[in-house]
Amino acid sequence: MKKNDIFKVNITGYDHAARGVARVDGMVVFVNGGAVGDECEIRILKVLKNTAFAKIERLIHPSSDRISSDCPAFPACGGCDFRHISYDAECRFKKDTVETAITRIGRITPPEFELVPSPVINRSRNKAVFPVSDSGFGFYREGSHKIVRSDGCLSCAEGGYEAALAVFEFAKAHGIPAYDEVSGKGIIRSVFSRAATDGRLMVMPVVRSASGFPSDEFVSFIRQRLPKAVSILLNVNPSNGNKLLGERCITLYGTPYLEDELCGVRLRLSPLSFYQVNHSACERLYSQVLEYADECSSENDVALDLFCGVGSITLCLASRFRAVAGIEIVPAAIENAKENALLNGIKNASFFCSDAENARSVLTDAGIHPDILVVDPPRKGLGPELIKYIPELGCRNIIYVSCDPATLARDLALLSDSGYALQKLKAFDLFPRTRHVETVVLLGRE
Repeated sequence: MKKNDIFKVNITGYDHAARGVARVDGMVVFVNGGAVGDECEIRILKVLKNTAFAKIERLIHPSSDRISSDCPAFPACGGCDFRHISYDAECRFKKDTVETAITRIGRITPPEFELVPSPVINRSRNKAVFPVSDSGFGFYREGSHKIVRSDGCLSCAEGGYEAALAVFEFAKAHGIPAYDEVSGKGIIRSVFSRAATDGRLMVMPVVRSASGFPSDEFVSFIRQRLPKAVSILLNVNPSNGNKLLGERCITLYGTPYLEDELCGVRLRLSPLSFYQVNHSACERLYSQVLEYADECSSENDVALDLFCGVGSITLCLASRFRAVAGIEIVPAAIENAKENALLNGIKNASFFCSDAENARSVLTDAGIHPDILVVDPPRKGLGPELIKYIPELGCRNIIYVSCDPATLARDLALLSDSGYALQKLKAFDLFPRTRHVETVVLLGRE
């Protein structure tokens, strides 16, 4: 087998990156854009020792799951993985991904579980970050920093694309150049936007430097173009490379935060704070967290929420526990969390700015002894060092919210070695049309 060879194959599965999987003379071939059930001719793009990569040259008999893409930028922009198959087929892939990871990586036989679909498939993402170039804006082509121009984005909530378009047009009209990673020259790097469920917007260009930026004219322009923009900021990111946001946010108009409501809790969100991007699906996920909490706790228990962000899960749990505590390493998020407790009149919640590994000393100093642990870590998961420390907290149960089945499975195996057994799980689709899937699991001490 060599580059540019043509083979007739059947797509029999997907890999973790949502590529179709076929076999040629016993060798696994990953096929971009393949759908399970496709019979097709493929062209080999790259050959490694045990695997190869290919693209579809000709569809002979399309899969029954295959549909016509509804987005002209797919698949070039890299923002979506699955606009070529039905949503039902996508959900089957995600459920299989969770089950396979827990079985093969975690070496645990999972209990029966379901995948809860997203209530909305398009316009599901309340946050968007569009990289900007002098010729347009869009998303990076997968595996590169080349921008694929967007003429609309079906994933963004209403207002996200419009915010990027308004900023781009303003920059063009005022001769403000886009930042170039290679030369290090230019001003505007990207446009960040966040939408509340009632349509109110946060709009924030990310700039190399705020010096000379025409802030007053910008505010007037955005308020006229986007009447629902209640928070207009400027983020300063002077670093080299492709880091999305800098640490400094300048409020140009309105508030430095956007307010939203989730599961009946009012939340103030700074641009640097984590917040789930799919509101309606997140409410279903958090309801599952609360259900698991009800099953394993009593009203006299204390709950600890590691990686608490702006306190969304912590504050949802507050009415079910004697006390709740949240720990988060991002200072802006902790400030939001404390404000959110006051905003909702919740008096039994405490928040601390610390990394997760130092949680025990922080809690000991505060006199807090948790019975239930809730974790919602980033994609890298908890990791072995934190898991070694978790048993020292003495928690009876753990509710683990994961955005990556592979790291979840790894951590479940390590937690099993520490005396925690998997009891229940449920998967949730918060990222329709992508390969990503969320999982909520309940673990108890053996």
